[in-house]
Amino acid sequence: MREGQPKLVRREDYAPPPFWIRSVDLTFDLDPAKTIVHSKMAIERNPGRPLEPLRLHGEALLLLRVLIDGDSVAFRHEDGELVIDNPPLRPTFTLEIRNTYDGREAFVIRSEEKRLLLLGATDMGASHAAMRLLEHLGCRWFFPAREWEIVPLMPSDASSNVPLTWWASHRFCSGSRSAAKSGSATNL
Repeated sequence: MREGQPKLVRREDYAPPPFWIRSVDLTFDLDPAKTIVHSKMAIERNPGRPLEPLRLHGEALLLLRVLIDGDSVAFRHEDGELVIDNPPLRPTFTLEIRNTYDGREAFVIRSEEKRLLLLGATDMGASHAAMRLLEHLGCRWFFPAREWEIVPLMPSDASSNVPLTWWASHRFCSGSRSAAKSGSATNL
């Protein structure tokens, strides 16, 4: 998660993107020691924009390979972005990215006879476990305000419907830490 103040973008400053991502196929090879994420994206160049580098936002990426239409391509990291300075001039192409993940946000949710365990590799991983469980139970936070919360009323034995084990070592961004700390989760 990013911290600090978000950059203000005014409507008059908005410009259409230089590329559109038309589809994304993600494959996760989940392994506690080294998770591999393979993404395959159909990219379309915006003909109304001048030629410019392809920039993709990404945090904590440990890149193994970057391919365009099956061929290796030069890339660089800049301020949390993957930058490809010379993308193809053709109108459409396929971008494949293979990366590994360091596991800092890994979590597992496991039920035992009389308890439910939410375990994280770090505090952030534990936070993701809590958010995933609350999401499964039906909680939603659309904006950080009480009137935008949905907290379902459930019987006290509702946790019996939770699957026995959830395990995730890929980046999981659902909800926000501030919503989890607001106390709304205590309604369960």
